[in-house]
Amino acid sequence: MFTVCKYNKGRIVPVYISNSFRFVADRFNLILVKEGFLTLVSDKTRIIINGPSLISLTGKEVLSLGIVKGSITSLSFAPDLVNVHLNYELILSDMYSEIAQEHMFPSFDIFFKHTKLYGGVLPLEDISLRRLEELFDRISLQINEQPTHKWSCKVRSELFLVFDMADYILNLYENGSTEISDMLEAIHAKIDTNISLTGLLREYNTNATTVGRRFKKHFGVTPIKFVQDLRLQLCSYVLAFTDITVNDIADSYEFNDSTYFAKLFKRKYKMSPYDFRNRKRLLRDAKLP
Repeated sequence: MFTVCKYNKGRIVPVYISNSFRFVADRFNLILVKEGFLTLVSDKTRIIINGPSLISLTGKEVLSLGIVKGSITSLSFAPDLVNVHLNYELILSDMYSEIAQEHMFPSFDIFFKHTKLYGGVLPLEDISLRRLEELFDRISLQINEQPTHKWSCKVRSELFLVFDMADYILNLYENGSTEISDMLEAIHAKIDTNISLTGLLREYNTNATTVGRRFKKHFGVTPIKFVQDLRLQLCSYVLAFTDITVNDIADSYEFNDSTYFAKLFKRKYKMSPYDFRNRKRLLRDAKLP
């Protein structure tokens, strides 16, 4: 399914969202089961999926829907929603990991990285459920109302936040929790808000010295630096794959001052946000079909 753009006649965008279960073949499908359960039948095997959970489907599965009870939102999109150079053939190629690293493409691990523990369904805690509900609602607003001509860029930027949250949950699900897992989940869930580390310390009944020591142990940086680096990383995706202005990106990630944002970005990536955006686009166009 596609969404028709109201700003550009004849333009269609390969993205669709529905407040019900909807599986679209040959599209990536993210099914957010907020409450209740559903059953799917694949190769004559009946699978029961309880909420809250996130189901990630490649669009290549052969399945049918059984019983649905509860609240569900379905998001489907083609690879080229992320970037025109992306397609299934490239993502499934042996070279994709290297190409993804060079061009900052998503890993798509939540769709393809199936293990003994993970088979495409991520159980959600309250904080991750609320986060994904919020992001799906924001995506739905952009798709259905298209408030500006950059609505598809906004969908893409919100999708990067979905990937970030889902990838964190997948890592936690496969590798187990640590002493700072709850706080990390809260940080990922609030990364585009005015995070209060003092508030988090109070919420998780700990102190700055203890948390600082634990962050140093796991990441080699302070909590404040961790938050800053994560924000800059997410901003780099928005720069590389959208036309959203630098000022709007800075505001969206609570940098407030675009000059300050540009200074921090250049310190981390060795070039200005404008140069970074242009270089990434030129590199993709030169190297990818």
